[in-house]
Order: sequence, then structure tokens, then C-alpha cells
Amino acid sequence: MCLLLLLVPAAGFAGFGDDFYEGLYTRGMTHFHASEYQAAFSDLHLAAFGFVDQLERFETAEAYAAIAANRLGNEALTRAALVGIAKADGIQPHFRSIAISDALRAELERAATLLLTDEERAALHIAGQTQRPAALR
Repeated sequence: MCLLLLLVPAAGFAGFGDDFYEGLYTRGMTHFHASEYQAAFSDLHLAAFGFVDQLERFETAEAYAAIAANRLGNEALTRAALVGIAKADGIQPHFRSIAISDALRAELERAATLLLTDEERAALHIAGQTQRPAALR
């Protein structure tokens, strides 16, 4: 009986965690669409953590986080989010099927071309140069 009483709150916390990450994702997307990129990155990157067992959702959250960081001009955060996508895609490929517009996908691919290694880009099936163009160095 004591074990049953301990399991009931644990089940409630599991649902709470799902709601927490869903709320972060929703709030992050609201910030993203309002061009509030710092808040969008923070919420979406954290929400992605809650979706590690749902790789397509993880990659979608990280894709929007990467775009938000890119729009802030923060290469380190952009790269971190892109690397997360590349690692997830190495486990189970979803990058090509995540629901983002062609324009946003193109923006992600441009950032990946500049910030990821050949190996990381290959995981995402993105061709690109191995070094930045001289104008961007």
C-alpha cells in the first residue's frame, strides 16, 4: 500500500513534466513569431530537452532555436542547436521531414554550411564548404 501511495505522485510528476515542456515549446514559438529571439531560443532549447525521446519534436524545437540564435547573431548558440540536430539525426533521421517552411530550412542550411564540420553537415545531408568565405571571416 505504501508503494502505491509513492507511485501516484510520481505519475503526476511525469505528466507535469510533459506539460512543462509543451508549455515551453508553445511559449517559445510565440516568442519566435513575435521576433523575440532571445526568449524564443531560451524556451525552445530548453523544451527540446524534454523531447529527447521524441526526436522529430526535439529536432523541430532545436531548429527554431537555431534560427532564433542565428537571427541574434550568436554563432555559438546557433552551432550548439545545429549540433544537437545533427546528433539526433545520426540516431534517427528526421531533419528532412520536420515541419518548417522552405525559407526557414534554407536559413538553417546556410547557417549549417558556415558553422558545422563536414561530418556534422553530412549527418544532416547538407553539402557545404569546409571554410567560411573570406568575406565572412
